[in-house]
Amino acid sequence: MLIRTQLRLAAVLPAVLALLISCILWSANLAVDRAKRDADLAETVLRFNFELNILTQEYVLYGGRRIEIQLRKRHQSMGELLARLPAREAEERELIDVLKSGQEDLGSFYDLLLVSKPEARQQLVGALLVKAQEMRAKTWEFATIQHQYVFEFQRQADTIVVTATIVLGVCSMILMALMAQRLVRGLGQLEDGVQQVAAGD
Repeated sequence: MLIRTQLRLAAVLPAVLALLISCILWSANLAVDRAKRDADLAETVLRFNFELNILTQEYVLYGGRRIEIQLRKRHQSMGELLARLPAREAEERELIDVLKSGQEDLGSFYDLLLVSKPEARQQLVGALLVKAQEMRAKTWEFATIQHQYVFEFQRQADTIVVTATIVLGVCSMILMALMAQRLVRGLGQLEDGVQQVAAGD
């Protein structure tokens, strides 16, 4: 391989690897951002669940049309959030199905609560709180899975970047060593030629 070719390779290789690393990082960042959004979504469902519990207790204590409207709106918003939760694996699909089913059960309980007499409310509230606690546990499990995705994607991206950097360094060292060897050999041949000329050849 000519020295000129080796020099071109030495110049092009870092650019190619830098482009490759950039593409990998861009793809990894997209995956991390998506996992973060999904985790944020799950945490919003957790917050809505907590707010529904507070509104339920307020309704039992004070009643009123305003709290009833808030309950219905928050329950509807939570259903819309659950519909947006992504499922990459079978475990996530199962969790989402459980959450959607729990959401429907909560809706039935709220319908009963809002038309029930005060003496029947305590029992309904107990059932509501138990169902809400189950949903909170499942939502937390889903959020934990999303946070694990974030960690895993970031770890993969770091590993790829480190590996690509090592490959770049090794390839550059090999090319430089080859060029140095060719140059030393060429200089040796030139020195031999000069000596032969000096000797009268």
